[in-house]
Amino acid sequence: MRKHTKGFLSAVFSAALCTASIPLNAVKAEIIIDHDCSGIDKGYYFEIANNDKDSQPEFMLMPGGNYKCSWDNDEDFSAGRALKFASPVEYSDLGTISYKYWKRIDIESFSSDDKSYVRFGVRLHNSKGDVFDILEIDYSPDKKSITEKQGGYKKIGEFASKEILNDYSLLGPTYGESKDLAYSLYVRGNEDGKSSNFLCRRDEPMDVNNDIEDQRRININDKLNAIAAAGYDLGEITDIGLFLESSYSRGEATIYTDDISIENMPKIAADEYEDPSSPLIISEYDHGVRTGYYYGMNSTFSDDRMEVIAPSGFKAQWDSRENKYNNDPYFERGKQYERGQSYKAVSGSSMEYTMDFDAEGAFSVSTAAKFSSIEMPEYTLFNEFYIVDACSENWLPSQWPRKLGEFSAEGTEYDVYDGSVGMIGTGKEKVTKRYYFISKDAEANGKKGTVTAKHDMAPYMKYVYDKGAPIGCPDILVAQMNGGVSRGTAELVKCDVTFPDFIADEGEFERETRRIDISRFNNVISVNGLVYGENGDSMTMKGYAGEDIECTWEPFTFPAFASGDHEYSRNFYVGLSEIMDVNGKYGVRNNESLLVDYCVSMGDITAISENNYWSAGAWIRCCNEKAMPGTASSDEYDGCEIVVADKWEGELTGRKSDCLDPQNVGTIESNGVKYDVILTMPEVKENNIQYVLLKRQKQLEPVPGTENRYAGTIDAADITRKLGGLGIETYDIWSAYFSLDVYGNEGTAVINSADVRKVNKKEAVYSDDDLNYLRDFVLGKKADIPEGKDYDLNGDGKWDIYDLSLMRKELVNKLSQDNV
Repeated sequence: MRKHTKGFLSAVFSAALCTASIPLNAVKAEIIIDHDCSGIDKGYYFEIANNDKDSQPEFMLMPGGNYKCSWDNDEDFSAGRALKFASPVEYSDLGTISYKYWKRIDIESFSSDDKSYVRFGVRLHNSKGDVFDILEIDYSPDKKSITEKQGGYKKIGEFASKEILNDYSLLGPTYGESKDLAYSLYVRGNEDGKSSNFLCRRDEPMDVNNDIEDQRRININDKLNAIAAAGYDLGEITDIGLFLESSYSRGEATIYTDDISIENMPKIAADEYEDPSSPLIISEYDHGVRTGYYYGMNSTFSDDRMEVIAPSGFKAQWDSRENKYNNDPYFERGKQYERGQSYKAVSGSSMEYTMDFDAEGAFSVSTAAKFSSIEMPEYTLFNEFYIVDACSENWLPSQWPRKLGEFSAEGTEYDVYDGSVGMIGTGKEKVTKRYYFISKDAEANGKKGTVTAKHDMAPYMKYVYDKGAPIGCPDILVAQMNGGVSRGTAELVKCDVTFPDFIADEGEFERETRRIDISRFNNVISVNGLVYGENGDSMTMKGYAGEDIECTWEPFTFPAFASGDHEYSRNFYVGLSEIMDVNGKYGVRNNESLLVDYCVSMGDITAISENNYWSAGAWIRCCNEKAMPGTASSDEYDGCEIVVADKWEGELTGRKSDCLDPQNVGTIESNGVKYDVILTMPEVKENNIQYVLLKRQKQLEPVPGTENRYAGTIDAADITRKLGGLGIETYDIWSAYFSLDVYGNEGTAVINSADVRKVNKKEAVYSDDDLNYLRDFVLGKKADIPEGKDYDLNGDGKWDIYDLSLMRKELVNKLSQDNV
């Protein structure tokens, strides 16, 4: 049928104003159905019905329950989509329900005053066959309502519903005031004598061809509750969606389901089609499962089409000769892996296919394996690999391919390329790792116009895995036609995919999200709330958060921008970069501890300069808000940097360039440990920070049973308070880390564990008896501890030597106060 360009462009323009609340792919994705059909697609029921044999309306499915349709009919035409529940649910069990939608309905003409109409609204069904229509639009040229045009309706009530109309303008959304809208309730019995049609109709229905598009959230409960109050059983609800009906008219509509809010959301129906043999035509972009086989298309060229053929084939046509931005169109068919599997499932899979094609330009035909995305700390990672069985002689796997080498599998020789791409936007960077195995026979097969291939995936999967990059759970295994920069047609005439039995992912996928791989200058990543980083050059930090992190450092390489022969101190660190209280202010409250826990194993370390050292402990950074940019200038330091050394070797002096000589200014005790305090101050306070080095008087001993493993707990908050007692202004803590500092050497170490956390000190009164109980407990002696006692003084969840030290200190302080 003829498309009405003016109305359609208006709909697209209006839709552009709504993109803030509509999924991006919903605007462009289309599955076109041009015949009576019903089924389920991605959990959404769809239905098109046409009683005019002389017309051929179009119904276009989009993701998220959205759709477009166009018609030129005399007899009835209807279209609808609904969220389909996996099984009926008692209405009372669903809880609060609301529906937010956006619609554009353009009617070009009506052909009969008395027979023409257009209706739109929300529709629900129950398991008995009852239909509940909430009618938002009920328009006809003769101004008669549905109850006047169709007999059998009986009025059963009236009520008012408070609704909000959200309008859109070029400046964005404008929110109207809520107002009471009058509704009338009707019921009509169906021919089966068992079910009924219930109608909840606005007394003043909305109009069509409106200049300002409407986005509305309507309350479903008050309308259905009004029907129940009239004495009718609502039963078990099976679905909820948006419907459109019309007759003797020409028009088109764009309907978006913006949000279906159900308090107790039930499971939705699986992807299935009631008539899998009927044609399914894809335009632009979509993917799904039909007859057990996955299908997918991606194209930005409006004339490209893909017809899904049962059980496992497709026909495609495309013209991408204007492809200037490497947006290759592709068409693919295969199978989708069950979720939650290990990447090892791909190794046990196989693909056998035959594809015929007639194409000119740059194109390729491949077996493709794709994996689900991994949310890495610094980017979102996708993995794909392609076995290219046919291609044109001028086809390249990417804009900047990098040849990795040659590879042999299944008696075929391949050239292997890395065609990885990245996308940087306002959010996290997206990286797609792509490996291409290009057969030496690919160009010859491309000239033939047909290719038959059979692949066992194990050797290709092993090659990809051995590259060492993180790999997600397997997603799909497909035969793919990549249109590149070409035009042509293709038909997948055979596609047999074999999967192994389910191979469970045993934490491999989750583990990859915790991968730490730092090898660049001043690189930092965040995993599960902790920051992992390094300061310096020629350093690497690799492992998984929550597991051993291997650290290596080589002789210092001077950055290109550095001058002189001064070598800078370098360090590895793990901790918190922003420490705020409940009010959003940096620092910790007086009743809080900020604990830095760590365990580190030192490896072989070789000195490469006369003055060399390494130290393990904590790194605390404090900032002076009065000296922040934009504040009034003051004769104060910008902040304070505190290094706590529990264990070290070498010349650890605290000396800094462009500073006064370090001074030993006293001693503090924290958590029962005494530290010598060495202060280094720049000569000028403005735009400078002071440095404090705390050297443990009795260095940390190795963990029992080891020679070079050290574990400790440092209370950063307590340390800053104690430094204040020496007259050192520490300001507010902004960050705290475990830190391994190195200088003038090369070596290796393993961070076995590291954590920084805030804990509240508990208000409790302890006695000498409590001290004796806890001491016996820590020493492993039998201790008859009274029920209800809690000796976790530092809030770390365990009773140990640190709690014993705090309790002893508390009792000593109490005794001193009592003697005053």
